Amino acid sequence: MQFFKSFLISIAFSCLSLIGYGQINDRYIHLGYSLGPGQGVHLVFDNYFTSWDQHSISGGVVFNARFQDIDQGTESDAILGGRMTYHHLLESVRGLSVYGSVLIGAGFVFVNNDRGYQGSRMESETRYLAVGASVGVKYMPVRFLGLFVEAGYGTGYVSGGLVVNWKK
Repeated sequence: MQFFKSFLISIAFSCLSLIGYGQINDRYIHLGYSLGPGQGVHLVFDNYFTSWDQHSISGGVVFNARFQDIDQGTESDAILGGRMTYHHLLESVRGLSVYGSVLIGAGFVFVNNDRGYQGSRMESETRYLAVGASVGVKYMPVRFLGLFVEAGYGTGYVSGGLVVNWKK
């Protein structure tokens, strides 16, 4: 029951961030790839809540997915959760910022063992509370497109890819 309560809280938090609550009109999509235990597609929808001086806070939804063949079938892993991020814009390089984030959500593992078996197919499903923290760097050489790299624990040890900015 605790798992589902945490999951619902994280999704509610994430949805509030995406509907535009806050003062800033910047929204970002991070699309990349994660390496580590959650190796696979890394997707973040981020909305900036507030900003002061060179600092800002954003919240959003994180999705991470991995699909792989195993000896007797396939395994799929997915994480869906909410993420809060603190950003600090570096004045020394235009468009460069560092950030730290925390994640809470739900993780799912599905295993389908359908190869090499005679008779019925074997399936299993596991759910778990996904928590994590990471630090990263985002570089936006132009207003609408950039790159990100982050390291931590939660969706993978290292993630990187493209960042796209769109306004409300």
